[in-house]
Amino acid sequence: MITILSKISLVKIGFKVIKTGEAVIIHRPGNTVKKQFLSINFYPSYHSPLRLYYRNRNRFYVDKIYKKKFPNYVREDRRNMLFELIGTFLYEKELYQKIKMILFGFIHFKRNITSYISQIGFLFIIDNSDFASDFVKSYYVSNNKVEYIFNNANLGIAAALNAGAHKALGMGFQYLLTMDQDSKAPLNLVSSCVSIFEGSNNVGLVTPIHGNKYGTHIKPVVSKTEKVTMAMTSGNLISLDVYKKVGGFDEDFFLDYMDIEYCFKLHLHHYDLIRINDLVLDHNEADLTEISIFKKKVHPHNHKPFRWYYKTRNMFLLRKKYKNIFPELFSIEFNSYLRMIARLILFEKYKIRKIKMILLGWWDYLNNKKGKKF
Repeated sequence: MITILSKISLVKIGFKVIKTGEAVIIHRPGNTVKKQFLSINFYPSYHSPLRLYYRNRNRFYVDKIYKKKFPNYVREDRRNMLFELIGTFLYEKELYQKIKMILFGFIHFKRNITSYISQIGFLFIIDNSDFASDFVKSYYVSNNKVEYIFNNANLGIAAALNAGAHKALGMGFQYLLTMDQDSKAPLNLVSSCVSIFEGSNNVGLVTPIHGNKYGTHIKPVVSKTEKVTMAMTSGNLISLDVYKKVGGFDEDFFLDYMDIEYCFKLHLHHYDLIRINDLVLDHNEADLTEISIFKKKVHPHNHKPFRWYYKTRNMFLLRKKYKNIFPELFSIEFNSYLRMIARLILFEKYKIRKIKMILLGWWDYLNNKKGKKF
């Protein structure tokens, strides 16, 4: 059993380490300003909650790497970090969200991998960011069942999944577990999925329920398992023998709907997709929020503007490939896409920017542009 962590996108570490002879200068760029309280200087940074999450997570790992080599500078950085956090608590808005992001940053990455690493035979961490993540490599370098693979650029989720699948096939594995970096697995994820494969010769993919903070995908369990038409990437167990037969993930999609395209391939080759309804994956789905309107709950995804470019271009690529073959299945996905646009227009911020990305995605589809755009 093997897994691949495909969607990791780590920001550049917010430190510049400049050697000057025997001295080391640690420079931390940002929006930090000086505030005085009780004659003590504090340094609120005025970063967004998400930026604080990455900032503090990366600082934690950087300090771990360099604390033996540069103990004095690490101590100084931790002192600065403390005063910056105190300044955040004293002066900044969105305090609850920022505290949550700061604390979450320390435990997020390790916690998710820990949730499934004991269930598998080997783990590939595919890094699609522009800069290699030394703290990830250093943390897992001593683990002989983990391989960190740096792509030296963002090649897209489909390319990362294909790279991991080819590695797994080369090592003789039968199944591949695909995980996003923000998903936490239940204890019996792998064993439950394998049991479904062992009970049938016609299964191409097994998926859990994707649980988010609002439980939008969780419904009363009528049967333990059921056939489904589509599945999101994270938490899926796929047969590598089936993967070879259907042709893998389409790298033209780069980001968004590449998982749906793979599901269409499974249907094209008459394979079943099975969901285990009492198996729940803890999955961080976009920036989901909940709004009450006329006693009904609505859940905008709040995707970043660039995501709408890929969603639109790739939805029309799906339409071109599969609408005539699977009209009913495509209609379900297209209607879901239209509902997301409606929620965007009614409830989300940055409407103009997102609508511009929708139009650009449609235009690039018409001009047959594929792969990476941003």
